[in-house]
Amino acid sequence: MSISVFASRQDGVLRLDDTLPLSCQILAAHTLDTHTEYCIKVQRGAVKNDSWSVSRRYNEFASLNAALHVENFPPKKIIGNMQPEFIAKRRNALQVSNIESNDGDYMMSWQTYGPDKILSERDMRMAFKSLMNLKHLFIDKIIFIRNLETGTYVVRKLHSGGSVRDLLYGTQYNCSFLSKYANPKQKKPFTTGQIVHYGYQILQALKYLHNRGLPYGHLHAGNVAIENQNVLLMDIENAIVGVPMYYREFLTEHRKINTMEAIDVYSFGHTLYEMTYGEPLQTSSTDDFPPHVSNDLLSILQILLSTTACKQGMPNIDTLLLHPFFNTGSSVSNRITVDETMQCYLKFPHQVKEELQNAARNIETRLKSDQKLVRMNRIQEILNSEEEIKKRRRKSKNAKKLSRSASVNGLSPTSMSGPSERSGSVASTVSTASSYTPPNIVDDSANSSGLVVPTLSAPASNQNRTALLDSICSFNKGKLNKAKKL
Repeated sequence: MSISVFASRQDGVLRLDDTLPLSCQILAAHTLDTHTEYCIKVQRGAVKNDSWSVSRRYNEFASLNAALHVENFPPKKIIGNMQPEFIAKRRNALQVSNIESNDGDYMMSWQTYGPDKILSERDMRMAFKSLMNLKHLFIDKIIFIRNLETGTYVVRKLHSGGSVRDLLYGTQYNCSFLSKYANPKQKKPFTTGQIVHYGYQILQALKYLHNRGLPYGHLHAGNVAIENQNVLLMDIENAIVGVPMYYREFLTEHRKINTMEAIDVYSFGHTLYEMTYGEPLQTSSTDDFPPHVSNDLLSILQILLSTTACKQGMPNIDTLLLHPFFNTGSSVSNRITVDETMQCYLKFPHQVKEELQNAARNIETRLKSDQKLVRMNRIQEILNSEEEIKKRRRKSKNAKKLSRSASVNGLSPTSMSGPSERSGSVASTVSTASSYTPPNIVDDSANSSGLVVPTLSAPASNQNRTALLDSICSFNKGKLNKAKKL
């Protein structure tokens, strides 16, 4: 069995290595006063020093067997279970059953508690027991789950085909995240028929979870596996553990998406987009959809991811199931319909069900609070931006006043700071007059244009400005004669 193990310790944090296998060997048995413990040697990888020993009672093996459904497990014995011969025979049987039960690959994952965790240890343990009994054609089965002081570990079947995202990128499940998704060599978007088929199954699974009162919020292409042409939703325990939602950063931008069902529908839209185009949508919403899709598919993408849709809110799951995209085409005739009364099972104790409802409300409340905070920050940015605009306007207005004042007092506005729009042409003329002495112009009434130009004598340097301004002010456009056509 290949599972995650502790590989190294850095800064007090245990690092996991998913590639090293674990092997177990039952070496001996120790009889105590009231029970017998079996000594187990656990080997990590091929290095002999990377091993340790643990002791477990038969009842603990029996609990693990109930979770794994192991065949050929040695039965209980009420009388004579402390005899050495029986203990040796049971030790060998436990070893054999452990080897024979490993008929497939399993994966163990560790998840620390998140900020949305509110269930007590007892309620969480009861909820996990119910999850281990969950049966649904489109939901991945949990083999074993246990809550500890700081987090939860889960054992589930390893899907060698990988997730939907692995299929889209054409990568192997056991490669590192960066090598798989950072720079993929190829992208394989799903066909329209595949999107209809798998999308409908995802909606059926989401509907069942909400009908049973289990919040999800973690739907994305990396959390959906495909096996025998059926989808399998994974990590359904994340909301109970308190893990923040995958698209939470995007959700904080849309205050109308604030319920668990709306969150799952919005996440379904992102998953559908990635299945359609072979890459995830990098923004919270979009109005730019590539055109090479059918009208029905484009319609459902728009009602889930367009800017208008995200502002108005999401449709419910039942509405999506009735959409024409999921009810037309050849794949509908081959569709698997799930009879909830026969093929599905999930039941929580009444107390746990109430706590799950409280957990859902807690997730929604914290999301609404963050959505409000994002809106307040945006409003503050807008107000700050408007204040900056007002400051610039006041500065520009003051600069214009200084420029006009400089024109009157004989100062060159080019030495002043700030723009001057209204007095720009006059200021330029004044500046030129301060360094230019107009020539003597002799009155010539017989010139070709017939224009009578006043005679200006060269004024003294301190009178240059006044003379030029007087000549400009006395200029009369009406006295100009029209030019004759040649």
